Amino acid sequence: MVMRGIIPFDQCWARPRNEQGEFRLLSDHLLYVARGCGEPEGDALSRIRFLGGLMHDAGKARASWQRYIRRQSRESSNHSPLGSALFFYVAMKTIDQRGIWRDSGIDADADTRRLVLQISRDIYDHHGELRDINEEPPWINIDVYRHAAECDLDGFADFVGTCLSGVLFDVDRFPDWVREEAEDAWRRWHASSQIQCRAALSNSRQRYVDSASKCVRMNTAAMVAADRLDAAGVSADFEYPIITAKKADKALRLLSDYCTSRAEALAFGGSSQSIVDTRGALQDQCVQRFHHALADKPDARVFTLVLPTGMGKTVTSTRVALEACKDGLCERIVYVAPYMSILSQASREIRRATGIRAMEHHHLSVIGPDGKERAYEEGVSEDEGAVMLDSWAASVVATTFNQYFRALFPSRAQQTMRIKALRRAFIVIDEPQVIDHASWTVFLAMLEATARSCDARVLLSTATLPPLQLGLSEPAVALAPDAIDLPSHNRYKIEVSEIAVDEAGAASMAAEALRKLMEENNFPAVAVVMNTVGDAYRVYSEACKLVGSRSCRLLTACMTGPHKASKIRRLQRDLSRRKPLLAVCTQIIECGVDLSFPRIIRALPIIPSIVQAAGRVNRHGEMAGGVVTVFPFARSSDGKDTREFIYRPRALLQATDACTKSHSSWDEPESREIVGDYYAELMARTTATGPLDRLVDAALGEWSALGRPDPFGQDYPQASVFVPFGVSLLGSRVRALLDFFAPSGLMQLYERYLDPHYRNSLSFRQRKQFMAVLQHFIVPLDAKATVGRVAFDREHPIGILSDVNSYSRATGLAQFKAAPGEEDPSGRFMI
Repeated sequence: MVMRGIIPFDQCWARPRNEQGEFRLLSDHLLYVARGCGEPEGDALSRIRFLGGLMHDAGKARASWQRYIRRQSRESSNHSPLGSALFFYVAMKTIDQRGIWRDSGIDADADTRRLVLQISRDIYDHHGELRDINEEPPWINIDVYRHAAECDLDGFADFVGTCLSGVLFDVDRFPDWVREEAEDAWRRWHASSQIQCRAALSNSRQRYVDSASKCVRMNTAAMVAADRLDAAGVSADFEYPIITAKKADKALRLLSDYCTSRAEALAFGGSSQSIVDTRGALQDQCVQRFHHALADKPDARVFTLVLPTGMGKTVTSTRVALEACKDGLCERIVYVAPYMSILSQASREIRRATGIRAMEHHHLSVIGPDGKERAYEEGVSEDEGAVMLDSWAASVVATTFNQYFRALFPSRAQQTMRIKALRRAFIVIDEPQVIDHASWTVFLAMLEATARSCDARVLLSTATLPPLQLGLSEPAVALAPDAIDLPSHNRYKIEVSEIAVDEAGAASMAAEALRKLMEENNFPAVAVVMNTVGDAYRVYSEACKLVGSRSCRLLTACMTGPHKASKIRRLQRDLSRRKPLLAVCTQIIECGVDLSFPRIIRALPIIPSIVQAAGRVNRHGEMAGGVVTVFPFARSSDGKDTREFIYRPRALLQATDACTKSHSSWDEPESREIVGDYYAELMARTTATGPLDRLVDAALGEWSALGRPDPFGQDYPQASVFVPFGVSLLGSRVRALLDFFAPSGLMQLYERYLDPHYRNSLSFRQRKQFMAVLQHFIVPLDAKATVGRVAFDREHPIGILSDVNSYSRATGLAQFKAAPGEEDPSGRFMI
């Protein structure tokens, strides 16, 4: 009998009516999600997952929730605790008392108990932050008894019994159990699971491998993805887009034509014919080695592509990935790059070379930095498009390190959705040496574990690959020839000075180098690469005094995204026109940016950064020979070498210094050997397995033990600053959206960001668009640089410049990193 005011379960809705007046029954939603999690006729673990899907939104049967979604009440209610408690109750009772899944040979062992605890935790967390499995149940402080009293539990039990046979669902016992027995039952299961799992991991010869495999959130991803897809109205028959063998074969033919025309254009433009020919030969060799490797070891998961900079790694990686799809080994491609500048460049090249458009996923994805909506296809609804973006539902995905780390180490349930897209994917990790040293080993362990769980393949592509031994359980397969077998090209020479100079000295070196190039009638372009934004700004200021601001350019991260992109385009244009140019940059140009200078002056960093910087010298062999001058830097204000603020731990600097003492100069062919020496020195100094030990704790349910690894190791406070500048740099789509959200201009955009009533009035899609537009005007700053310059609202994390005119067209906010009183030497502040 259903009590008065309670909605019969078979009449409960899953969500409000849509614009067409249609609603989705809760029973249909639960069955959709259950089928995405497991099989009712599968093995024991699959049936447990199926049960979890059936119960994940059981709390939506509460009368208060039903009144809310039917617009009969303004007060929402928390639906997760009841589903979490009900699932644990039914799964535990069924396994402990009746053992109906013992026909599969699985009893209440450690893995089964852990799965039940994890699913119960996931149900509680599936709309928010992923938390630890503790000794107390997730719903410990919630009156689940009262929640249950609002539901037609008899009807719900009948529904569960119809969908999954053999479950023990004693409706009459549940209210007393949840009040009197639930905590003790949870503690018993938790203690038993902990003891058995810890013992198993301690006795394992591959404890880190086993731990990493338990940390891949496959079950969480299945539940969350199914829940979101159904909420977006995606059909149950929906399949993630794939690259078929036929599609891959067509793309490979297009790529071959692209490479031919590209080679002809480079040769016509003055590039070395020898280098052009080498790129093609290396590409063929790498593809052949990939096929041979798989013939010898079909289950190989991790591959490497270590080639000198400028040797076509992006195209070669794409070709290898397409070959894997053509052979039926993989079904989609996921390209991962450290920065948006590399990502956008690579995404364009992939599209031009293969005809396949990549879905880009980063913090501006809804509209993209160029104003185009890459993530949505014609005929896809707004909510469906948003879910497809978050879940990487595309045959080719291009994403950033930050977004990929959130797939491996999700902090929120929503972030697990993209794990499903890694199934049978070919994952290209471009420039992995950028990843922070402290996160490297745990990243590799999870990378390998995820590849195994998802039946995926991974390719690490770089000129300076860090050691893999500590993080991988098996050696990676090298696709590039050994250094001794590589064709010898000598595009640059690296010279390391022992004499430390300050900002004025660095600017003087650059100005003198530019003068000599002009006297010799050579290509007059010099780049100075500094380790910090403050250093770069001060060198730029000094350089402007020496050669004039018209010939000087500054490029740092202290600029808005569109402004930074326009600066890179300006540099490329200046270089193509061979105008006198003195560019001062941070490490931003060292990865993926296709710039080529005859001369680079580099403040001493670490060895891989020196080699990466050299990749921007004489890149295509268009000159007789380039020079990279590396110098120790000493800040004028206090004599400090600021590289220690950027490159940590100190072992990185010690290994570098050991190498530069024995190699004061070298040519390009020696770079690979010296990088190898550097990493050998580094491994001798750092053998700690601390990050891997945290994997063990996470595998036991303490998810927070991983500490949210960061690809860039930023352990200092960061602030987001809104800068009302750069409307003219926006694409037409972003400009149209800006006019829609803030017709009165950028200050109105920020005011509406502060207005919760306005943002709540927007649809889900519009909120994402609004925040994406806002992100076009955000500059990251460390907390110290914001003092007295940025105004913050207590309730909002994004601040705004106190003086909106302090943003410079030439330097962005880099002057905030300089000493007080220093001003923009160009005088071009925002108007």
